[in-house]
Formats: sequence, C-alpha cells, structure tokens
Amino acid sequence: MIDNLKIFRVYLCFFLFFFIFPQFSLCKQLFKISASKVEVLHASKVMVAQGNVFIKGKKFVIIADRVVYEMKTAYVHLFHFQIFDLETHTRVSGNNGTFDLRNKTFFGDRGIVFFKKRGIYLKYKDIKRNALNEYSGKKAVITTCKAGECFNCTAPWSVEEKNFIISPEGESSASSTAFKIKKLPVVYLPKVGYIPKVRLPISQPRKKGFLMPNFAQSTKLGFGIQLPYFYPVTDQLDFTIAPMYLTKRGLLWDLETALKLHEGMQSLFKFRYLHDSEDTTYAGEKEKKKKWWIVGKLDYIPSPNFDLHLDIDKVSEKTFLTEFDAGEGGFTKTRHLFLSRFGRDIEVQTQDYRSSHLWLNYFSKSFYFNWENKYINYIGDKDKEKIFQPVARFYTDLLPSKFFKNLLFSLKAGGGAYQREKGYTGYKIFDEVSLDFPFKFPITLPSLMHRITATYHQNFYSLERKDEFNNKSYHREYFQVDTYSTLLLKKNYDRFSHLFKPYFSYTFRSKPSSEKIPIFEEEDEQNKKINRIEYGIWNYFYTSSHPRLISLRAYQQYDFTYAHRSTTKTSPEERALSDLFWEFSIDASPRFFLRYDGSYNFYGLGLKKHSLNFTLRNCVIEFISLGYQEDRAWDTKQLNLSLGHHLVPSLYASFFLSRNLKKGENSSLRFALNYTKDCYSIGIGITRTPEEILYSFMVQLKGLGGYTKTF
Repeated sequence: MIDNLKIFRVYLCFFLFFFIFPQFSLCKQLFKISASKVEVLHASKVMVAQGNVFIKGKKFVIIADRVVYEMKTAYVHLFHFQIFDLETHTRVSGNNGTFDLRNKTFFGDRGIVFFKKRGIYLKYKDIKRNALNEYSGKKAVITTCKAGECFNCTAPWSVEEKNFIISPEGESSASSTAFKIKKLPVVYLPKVGYIPKVRLPISQPRKKGFLMPNFAQSTKLGFGIQLPYFYPVTDQLDFTIAPMYLTKRGLLWDLETALKLHEGMQSLFKFRYLHDSEDTTYAGEKEKKKKWWIVGKLDYIPSPNFDLHLDIDKVSEKTFLTEFDAGEGGFTKTRHLFLSRFGRDIEVQTQDYRSSHLWLNYFSKSFYFNWENKYINYIGDKDKEKIFQPVARFYTDLLPSKFFKNLLFSLKAGGGAYQREKGYTGYKIFDEVSLDFPFKFPITLPSLMHRITATYHQNFYSLERKDEFNNKSYHREYFQVDTYSTLLLKKNYDRFSHLFKPYFSYTFRSKPSSEKIPIFEEEDEQNKKINRIEYGIWNYFYTSSHPRLISLRAYQQYDFTYAHRSTTKTSPEERALSDLFWEFSIDASPRFFLRYDGSYNFYGLGLKKHSLNFTLRNCVIEFISLGYQEDRAWDTKQLNLSLGHHLVPSLYASFFLSRNLKKGENSSLRFALNYTKDCYSIGIGITRTPEEILYSFMVQLKGLGGYTKTF
C-alpha cells in the first residue's frame, strides 16, 4: 500500500489504459501518472487513485478526481473526469464514466463531448463510445455556441437528437431531431435526423419528407411559394421535387437528382420547367410559353492520373435565367451549389450561349492526354446556323524534357471534328514542336537571365464538301520565335527591401502559308504576321510583414507591322506604339490598401482608361472602400462606395453604393444590419435598383449553415 504522500509519481508500462485508445499497443507505451493518493486493495485486485489524478500518454491525457481499476472485470471507473484525445482533438468530460478494457468501450452517465476541429459541443446523457470511436446514446444536445461548455446552460440555438450515433468525423444520424432557440422548439421532425438543405458538419442521412419552404416576391413574378419534397431512393441516390406557384406566371417546377457512390464518383442534375401564363415580349418578339432549363455535372475519378467529367447546360431562352432567379432551381442558388460540390462554375446567366461539355484527362510521367466533346446551345440574336459545334476534339502533350544540356524539347498534337450547317463540316489535325533554351549571359552577371523559344506549327484541314471553298483539304504552317530577357536587382535597407526588374521581349511569327481556311477555332483566325517588342519594369518595396508593400509595373509594346500605317487613316488603337499601361499599388493590409491602374494613348486619346481602388480600416469607421473607374474608349464612368461599422459590439451596419456617373443614376444602393454573436448572426437588408426594391433576411448558424431570403 502506498499512502500518506502529497504527490505520488510513478513511471511504468501501464497496460490498464491502452484499451482506451485502440491505437496503443500492450506494454509499448510509457505513461506518467500522478495523484495525491494511490492504494492497492483486496489482495492487489483493485487499485484506487484519488485526488488530482493525472495520467499522460503520447496521444491522450486524463484528469480525474478519482480512478478505480478492477483487475477481475477489467473496468476502469472515472469520477469527475476529463479525457483529452490529442490525436483526434476531442475532449470528453463528465461526472461518472467506465472503461471496459476487454471490449474497448466507454460508458458515461452525463457530460460533454467537444470536437475541437469543428467547434461542436455535444451534451449527453447515458453515452457509449465503441472501438471505432463512435459515440451513441438515447439523447444529446448539439451546438457550436460557447454555452455548450456548461452542461446546465442554455445555448442561443441547439439541435436535440434522440437515439443518435456520431462518428469521429462529426457525421451524425438520429431517429428524431428538434431545432431549438433557447429552450423553445422551433422545428421538430419526428423521424428525420436532418435539417433541410443545409450542409452540416454534423450531417445526418436525409429521410423522405417536405423540406423548408421558399418564398419569392417581385413585380414581374408576383408572390411565390415553393414547397420542396425530398425522396431518397438509396443512401447514394435521391430526388427533390419542388413546385413553386407564382401568382403572375403560373406553376414553376424544379426537379433535382443527386448521386454519390464515393468521393470519386458523384453527379447532380437539375431541371426547371414553366408553362408561362403571361404573354410577354422581348426585343419585339413574343416569348415562348414553354420555358425550361437543364443543368448538371458529373465527376468520375477512378485513379489519381485519370478523370472523366460531364457538364450539361441548355436553356429554352436567354431571359429565363435572369427573370426567374428564385427558388430551388434559381440560377444564383444553383451556381453556388455546383461551386461548393464540384468546385467549378457554370456560365454566366446573361451570355448568348450555353455550352455542354464532356471531357477526360490522363497523364503519366511527362505525357498528357485530353479528349473532349462540346455542344453550343446558342440563345442570342445571331443566325444559329453560323454557330459551329466541336463534335470531338483530342489533345496530347509531351511535357518539356531535357534534350541537350539546358535545351528543352516538347511536342503537342491534337485534332477534332467540327460541324456547321453550311459548308463547315470537317476535320482538323495539328502538331506543334517546340525548343526552349533558358540561359544566363554573361556568366559573370547571374542576375541577367534570357530565354529563347522556337515553335513550329502545322495544321491540316479536311472538308466533306467545298461550298465557298476552292478545295476540300488545306495545309497550313507557320513558325514563331519568342525571346525574353530580364535583369533582377535587389537591395536591402534597414527596414525594407527593394526589388527592381526591367524586362524586354521580342516575338516574331511568320505569316501563315494559307489564309482562307475553315474557321474551327480561335487560332484559325490568326492570319497576320507578328513582329513586335515589349518592354517594361517591375518595382517592389517589401518588408517581412508586407511582401508587396509598394509595387509598380509599367509596360508598352511596339508592333513593326503597323509602323507603315497612316497616322490619319488608322484608329489610335491600331498604331505601332501601343498604349502605355501601368499598375501601382500600396498593400499595408489589413489596415490600408490602394491600387491605381491606367493607360495612356499617344495618338490623341491621352489618358484613355484609369481606375482607383482604395480600402481603409479602423479610421473614423471600421471599413471604407472606394472604387472609381473611367474609360474614354467605352465612354463609361462608375463610382462604387462601401462602408461598414459596428454600431455596438454585436451590431454591424454596412452600406454600398454603385453610381453610373455618365447617366447620373444609382445602379445599386444597399443597406444592411447584422447582429452577430459567437455562434450565430441575424441580418436584414434593403437594396434599391432602377428596376425594383428588394428586401432580404439572413440567418447564419456557425457549424450549421445559413438561410437567406430576398423579397
């Protein structure tokens, strides 16, 4: 028996606790144990440690008031304890807990589990943790508010679950869920462990049922209400159908289907349809009654060096995406969904075409291969028959490899089939051979660097029929030489450093051997000879805390092919000497930022274009941002102003103004108030445009997601 010690410390191979964390091996881990008193009772069958018990291993720490270990049952009883898992960054605290060392499980009567990585607090009663570190129990309260640290405290918001299971990654399933504000249940779903349409760090498998309704209000659509219904076929495949009734336009249907077999195989497709009840006209033409939009993406990545992708995007008419931007299938909401799930965007809603795209990529060491097919859905005012379709294209690239000493060799080849309605059905094959030679000269001046690149281009075209062409087949070739030289100078001062980098480049491209050829790609339109130089300077002033404190770049081009042109018959933009461009910035973030860009034309236009962006923080008010831009060539002049300030510590006010100075009108005027606490924020706003006034309401819950509505 060991007794009457103020602090007792013992270092030993302590096999009692290696079952607590399954990654520990028997008698391979050394632990540090300290307590005010340690006793071994009942013929060495029970050990008791009490008073400031501290047990430390490489991957965990246990603090308790009292610890009792039963040799026969292999139970370790903890009283008023805290367990810190240093590997998963999880903390478990409670009144009473028991470890079953044989089955590697833990039982606790009441306490708190804190997932530090996600900032999630779980208040439990009668909890169990299995060998997979999954927590389960009859009842739990989950929140990200600081009040979650106290078992008897009430959080501003929480999610109450029954019959729950939570994995170490924070994924949760439950037989019932109640969302509460303080102690008041706001939403109760008796058989659903999921809060609709919100991506949860604690995300439960969704069960079929109605989701959160959506609302819309505008002068063109009237009042609209949408009630989505979710139906999961399996855990990997689900559908959402969401009809929205618009008082001025009729019934708008949204259908969504999602598939996710694993991280490398997922898809999401959305279809929107409306039989418009209102007769409308656009650009003098009567709009179609049946309006629709189908959009979707698919990713298949079976291995790190091979991936396949599909993008679908087709719409009945251009105005459908802008006019009906509301509900589950609205353009704004759809765009954000695809960005968050697939990491790539969809085309902007105002352009004249939508494109669908199927492509695959493969690479191995220095070899890269790409194959793609693209379909253009043109919805503009031009003749649709003139829009070409790249039926199938392929591209290969032998990445640069050393050919001789510093000489790099690369080879590119590709081709494709293209189709137009009138005479442009045909095929194209191209190859491109390149030699790249970086060097330093003279050797005694290593800061002076040079690079020469020579490239030979060759294209073959084949048409199924001549039409306006003389032949069915064409051959085109040209070569290009690029040279680049730069001098890198650096000087260090007491508090900052200065980097000075002047550069000079020369580009020569021969005139292609054939000028009248089928136009299948943008490169086919390049029929002109290039013979130009570019020169410029980079200046950087920087410190250890601000890598780009002050930067200045200025550059200009001179094109020898334009030198013979008449100064009276040629526009200022097509003269030999280009505009002088400059970029100047002061970046002392986060307190101060300034950037000024501009261009000067030497053939009569003078200061052609310039813009100023200025941001200042914590001066009079917390945030001031001013943007001004003017373009004489496009005859535009715009002013943007943003202001933000905390009226009180939790209340933040923001203001935004965008004004067209040429028209003398506000393009957009917006004011918003946001009330922010440690785990949630509530905001309201009003936006005024020349067409309408919009009201918005926003709720953001930390760790749970947000809900925004615009009326």
